[in-house]
Amino acid sequence: MISIIVCSINSNFFIQLEENIASTIGRMEYEIIQIENNKENLSIAKAYNRGIEQAKYKLLCFVHEDILFLTENWGRKLIEIFNENLNIGVLGIAGSKTHFNAPSSWFNSPSKFHVKHIYQQKGNIFEKESIGFSNGNVLEKVISLDGVFLAMKADANTFFDETIDGFHGYDLQLSLKLLLKGKTNFVTKEIELKHFSLGTINNSWLNTMYEIFNKNKKQLPIFLEPIENSKKIEKAIWVSFIHKCLDQKQKKTAFYSIIFFFIRFPLSVNNMIFLKRLIIR
Repeated sequence: MISIIVCSINSNFFIQLEENIASTIGRMEYEIIQIENNKENLSIAKAYNRGIEQAKYKLLCFVHEDILFLTENWGRKLIEIFNENLNIGVLGIAGSKTHFNAPSSWFNSPSKFHVKHIYQQKGNIFEKESIGFSNGNVLEKVISLDGVFLAMKADANTFFDETIDGFHGYDLQLSLKLLLKGKTNFVTKEIELKHFSLGTINNSWLNTMYEIFNKNKKQLPIFLEPIENSKKIEKAIWVSFIHKCLDQKQKKTAFYSIIFFFIRFPLSVNNMIFLKRLIIR
């Protein structure tokens, strides 16, 4: 009843995950589709779409291979969530209630907008991160989600944007696509897992965030409720992003970002700072 799709590059991690799923998902029909990506080096969007083509069940679950499920019978819980909430776009375990008009992922918004429930490895320990759930809710509406765990029903819109290259942004683009088609995205705390690695902000991430921003800027920002000082927050996200581009010597992305920032915030002193940094580098 559940097709679990994994883009795999580490056989030891995959075997560990496979054994973990068998012992935690519960007594039910499921399949694990391993897209071995060591040789082809597909983008994660292409790898996941290949998995979708092979899936025989309607409920799809996309997971990173460096996780372990902690919840017993989590498969049944997943099915129940989708049966009780028919308009779900995509379900995850970490995300944000906002997406500002700036190149950014869910975690670039202020933490007060974050919703997550996960055990994240930091050094030699796993730290429980559980925030953003109100009034005892176990399910919380969000705009965008983290790709460590994503679940959705197979339909005509169930595919990842293959123009998003590499290993970043596939989750954000999917979240925004389904939301703009009228679906509701959620984070759940009913399915617990351990995650063994932290994401990295590198050149690929910077370029992909700008690309996704450019694709969706006419629909941005998207908030679940009105936000005080939203333009101030947006400005801070832009400033941080542009400085990261300049730090990483991503001149082209920095240049286009500076132009957009100038149009949006023409009187900001940051414009001169950005220009000086761009010319010096």
